[in-house]
Amino acid sequence: MGTKKLYDDHPYETEFEAKVLTITSSGEEKGWNVVLDQTLFFPEEGGQTPDRGSLVIGGITYEVEDVSIQDGIITHQIRSEQAKEPEGETAKGRILWSHRYSNMQNHTGEHIFSGLVHAAKGYDNVGFHLSDHIVTMDYNGVLTEEEIQAFTAKANEVIAANLPVICAYPADEELAKMEYRSKKEVEGAVRIVTISGVDCCACCAPHVRTTAEVGLLMVVGSQNYKGGTRLSILCGQRAVEDYRKKHAMLSLVGRQLSTNWENIFQTVDKLKSERDNFKYRSAQLSAKLLEIEAKELPRERDVCLFTDCNDRNVLQRVVNKMKEEHSGISVIFSRKESDGEEEYTYVASSLTKDCRLFSEKLKKIFQAKGGGKSEMVQGSVVASKETLENCVKNLNIL
Repeated sequence: MGTKKLYDDHPYETEFEAKVLTITSSGEEKGWNVVLDQTLFFPEEGGQTPDRGSLVIGGITYEVEDVSIQDGIITHQIRSEQAKEPEGETAKGRILWSHRYSNMQNHTGEHIFSGLVHAAKGYDNVGFHLSDHIVTMDYNGVLTEEEIQAFTAKANEVIAANLPVICAYPADEELAKMEYRSKKEVEGAVRIVTISGVDCCACCAPHVRTTAEVGLLMVVGSQNYKGGTRLSILCGQRAVEDYRKKHAMLSLVGRQLSTNWENIFQTVDKLKSERDNFKYRSAQLSAKLLEIEAKELPRERDVCLFTDCNDRNVLQRVVNKMKEEHSGISVIFSRKESDGEEEYTYVASSLTKDCRLFSEKLKKIFQAKGGGKSEMVQGSVVASKETLENCVKNLNIL
């Protein structure tokens, strides 16, 4: 006989008493598995994380670290130096209500959204996960951004309508006549959660009494996933907290930009345009400076330049001019943005030498990356400017 699930009929209760059936080692250090005859603790099941809370056994309070279910037996995992055999002893349990209620809000919110999607598009929710922070739903069909926004608006209308959420175990004959959603084949008694005109779904988890208790539903993420759509939602207090944080962030950014939060996008777009123009002008100046520096190089066999210009076309054009004036290897090192070590991209060219030998030397000395053809190689290297200059000066081995 399985553990009696008090949360089925009493999802709003937070305290209970139960008889301790067994306490056995979990196999982990100081870990013990507690089995009771009945419990309010919802286990990890159906894609939802378990309840949190505590158990008092023999006058000692234990935090419940995990709750699982197998073959109808619910196990509470605690941690203790040792545990006596307490058969027949009474345990007092308390669940963390804020966590339970948050899961209830979010799970009912998922039923509302998935029911609306199923009714309008015929899509099934083929993947569901309710963690302590986010809810994800995987639909076996594509939802456009416009459709997601429309379903979100409709879901919040359902929430505001304050519809009853009915959880029940229908008799076999009644169940056979019902049309309901189910993510997997269900054996034994089937618990059906019904929101009239919105959704009818097999579900083992606690839910709120009415849709109004969901409070608010917001879609906070969407992506294409396995030919369908994966959505992330927040409901109730989680959605409110998310809104509060984002509003505070927008207000802070607005103050930094000296604008109202409503105008942040336009202000950032203007700054981005100005930045792009500055980068373009800066690149042009860097290219001109690079060309001037190339002309002023001493008439040596192997030469190199260092620059902040990172336009590959400019680098290749200038290094090709350099090789016309120098008989050995011509190299340009372009400084990369890096938080720590000096890092450069490089391009090397020559009319008479095999540039691949230069690339191999950088790999051997500095574990550089790169390659190319005899007449030109490109890559990246982590080394100081002085070290690279010395390396180029000693290329007479080529």
